[in-house]
Amino acid sequence: MLFIDIDRFKDVNDKYGHAAGDRLLVEVGSRLQAALRPGDTIARLGGDEFAVLCMDLHTAAREEEITAIAQRLLDALDAPIHLRGDEVLVRASLGAAYGQARDTAERLLHDSDVAMYVAKRAGGHAYSLSSRVTAPSPTLMKRQAALNAAVQYGDLRLAHQPIVDLATGERVSAEALLRWRRSDGELLPPASFLPLAEDTGLITRVGEWVLRHGCRHLAELQERQPATPYFQLAVNVSPRELRQPAFVTMTRGALTASGADPHGLALEITEGTLIDDIENTLAILEELKELGVRLAIDDFGTGYASLSYLQRLPVDIVKIDQRFVAGVASDSRDTAIVRHLVELAHDLGLTVVAEGIENDRQYEQLHKLGCDLGQGYLLGAPELTSML
Repeated sequence: MLFIDIDRFKDVNDKYGHAAGDRLLVEVGSRLQAALRPGDTIARLGGDEFAVLCMDLHTAAREEEITAIAQRLLDALDAPIHLRGDEVLVRASLGAAYGQARDTAERLLHDSDVAMYVAKRAGGHAYSLSSRVTAPSPTLMKRQAALNAAVQYGDLRLAHQPIVDLATGERVSAEALLRWRRSDGELLPPASFLPLAEDTGLITRVGEWVLRHGCRHLAELQERQPATPYFQLAVNVSPRELRQPAFVTMTRGALTASGADPHGLALEITEGTLIDDIENTLAILEELKELGVRLAIDDFGTGYASLSYLQRLPVDIVKIDQRFVAGVASDSRDTAIVRHLVELAHDLGLTVVAEGIENDRQYEQLHKLGCDLGQGYLLGAPELTSML
């Protein structure tokens, strides 16, 4: 099974319109079909995603055959596609998985989907083979087993980084950040193990753990200090979590089990996740809003969300990416970008949070530009024993 996702397809829809985007998908489908062997089957799964089922692969040389097929499919997209007089270059990310005895269709599709995201994270227009095709190294297998045990036996921890009102200096919120406490006591940051969780499919279990424990901590604060100014806890949601059919139900369950007031919970979702398959995403976000939670766009300003999409998304908060905050007090271009982002967000009635504030000059400039809230090491490092 090969899972194919068109890179940055939304940019085509933004620039040329959905009708042109549909014509591009028809052409892509035709090219992919022409590159297949007799007996292989291609299907469009929805949006910009395709799946290819390859039969009669030779067991002894399956990795070589899959690699050759994957490369032919990518090569088929090399020639530009003409849209409204322009030559549009199409790129794709591809994941491959090889079926084994007693595998279900759902398992095979899942494995190829996971592999596709590995290729996309590597920069796109590439292919990746599922770890079940390429035998994992003993070290990787040990890390997978250790992470699985961490989820099962409670070795994960939440650190909380404060979010501050830039006008008053008051702590009004916090972001829940995941840590993995190893058996030797070392605390690992998420960048060192979340890619592994994505690759192995553990990310949904990890995400559920974070959400459930975040809700419990929020409920404890609300019960302990009901008279304090309203406090929020932000929890990150991965693309794979958001696409899970049961994600809304799971969120409702976490809130109900903890007793937390849903208005105190903010779910942080990256721009790219929000724009991917916009209609389905909108439906999910509307259901989440009905629960009473707040929604935040993380890494705002990185180039995905156009104004037309922002007007449609039921979000409450935008978090300006730290790459712009880093130069806000020293680079006129970054200052201009942040000013524009703040004004745009405020025009849409959104609260603005600046990420990665590390010095007083940044703080002062962001306050001048009208940014509402701030987060970063100047204001407080992530702590396991936080204000919660």
